[in-house]
Amino acid sequence: MLQESKLNKLIASLNKLNHHILVMHNVIDTYVDVLMDLDPNSLEFVTDSYHKESLKYGELQKEIISLISSVETTEKENTIRSIVEYCESLGCFKIASDLEQLRVETKENANLMDQKHSKMINLLLFASSCNADTLKDIYSLADNNYKAYDASGQIDMNGIGIGLNHQV
Repeated sequence: MLQESKLNKLIASLNKLNHHILVMHNVIDTYVDVLMDLDPNSLEFVTDSYHKESLKYGELQKEIISLISSVETTEKENTIRSIVEYCESLGCFKIASDLEQLRVETKENANLMDQKHSKMINLLLFASSCNADTLKDIYSLADNNYKAYDASGQIDMNGIGIGLNHQV
């Protein structure tokens, strides 16, 4: 049956997404650890890794959305929950059970990932703020008699360091 094949693909795709969310947990944890260690070489590597894994996560989400929309149910708009109910109404209890279990597990793991991601973003914002404050302090100690010039050779009235790490 074509519909059963789509449902099995959806289950496999949800498994991949759930597994990848766990990979993202590890990447985010590593990112936070590297931020705390202030190691520039490791930070570049883990930033690249985070970016790559984030792109893959987005691709997996698109795949699931496509699979969910390809399943034909009686609902106007498909969700995994409505597909589970549809499977139950057809008597496909094993598929319904597998989908529901994966839905719950993936949702819990995604919520945990969101919490970790929020922690990482707050840490990055804190580090950025500290960096901007430090640069502001350094530039405020500059010699007032020092003249900065712009590209045309005129005296730059903005002062030393203005524009570097400017907070928005």
